[in-house]
Amino acid sequence: MPDSLDAWLYDGITARRQVVRATLVPGSIIVDGLAPIPIADLIDRGDDHRVVFGRKDESGWRLGFDQPLPPDWRAALPHPSRYGALIDRIGLVGAVIGGIAISALVLFGLWIAPQLIAPLVPPSVERKLGDAIVGDMGGQACVDPSGQAILDDLARRLSRKGDPLRVRVVDIPIPNAVALPGGQIALFNGIIQQAKSPDEVAGVLAHEIGHVDHRHVMAGLIRQFGFGLVLGGNSHAAEYADMLLSARYSRDAEREADAFAIQRLTANHISTRPTAEFFARLARHETTGNKRLDSAFSWLASHPVSQERRDAFNAADAKIVAKQPAISEADWKIVRAMCKSHHDDKR
Repeated sequence: MPDSLDAWLYDGITARRQVVRATLVPGSIIVDGLAPIPIADLIDRGDDHRVVFGRKDESGWRLGFDQPLPPDWRAALPHPSRYGALIDRIGLVGAVIGGIAISALVLFGLWIAPQLIAPLVPPSVERKLGDAIVGDMGGQACVDPSGQAILDDLARRLSRKGDPLRVRVVDIPIPNAVALPGGQIALFNGIIQQAKSPDEVAGVLAHEIGHVDHRHVMAGLIRQFGFGLVLGGNSHAAEYADMLLSARYSRDAEREADAFAIQRLTANHISTRPTAEFFARLARHETTGNKRLDSAFSWLASHPVSQERRDAFNAADAKIVAKQPAISEADWKIVRAMCKSHHDDKR
């Protein structure tokens, strides 16, 4: 290895290019007999045409060579960066493997872990959280004992045996329904008024019960707000309600809720075709007329229904024998009038 090579230097203090002699010693380089510069402090600043080094601690300092470096010098001095300092240090293959591992951890943390954690949340904690969210709906619940009893009976039949559920009708004209923590479901009056039959409401209700049954609600809240919401996070009930109203479940979650709804409707001899027709009608934007609110809060905004999903409900209908209405025509009139007294009280 040559003792020294001709080089040029910009010292970062003056703009004058200096002709110097550079000497390579173990771990350092010496320029014109001055104090050794640790190789660890050097950065390769060259390109395909120039061999240039800078210093990490002096931005304007440059040491260049007009001839290619001997192999031993090239091996001892910093190498050019091809992909970036970290990737060059661990290698491209290592960086790819590391990237895949990090992506897997992020996927687990964001999507898989919440679904695993959700079933571990104590029912009492989930109920308190659900009560806080319902209580934040501004006194819009429609209180009608007769209608409530009818909906409670329908929810009991549509749920799995023993699952406690509380269905509330909320006096909001937007066609929406949302599953809440603690087995609570809010049906907006708009979805009841726009339904052509009780079977359509039964389909939407069964779908929301499916989200409850698969713990999609708590998983979504944990994914959005972290596990801290379980530890006394009820003071943020308004934020949780907003998130649940606008949340878009994954395709797998929607399929699971659909499968649950079809199974429960079939078990109760309730036709699934009206649910598919309801989905299709909402998709054609037959809404309340307020485009801004409908696009932001309609049931389809957070539960987009594909043709594939509508086909699944239509196909299931052919297998249902001895079809019966979800509730009687007389009971349906009572449910549709549940919010009338609430309107009268506000006058």
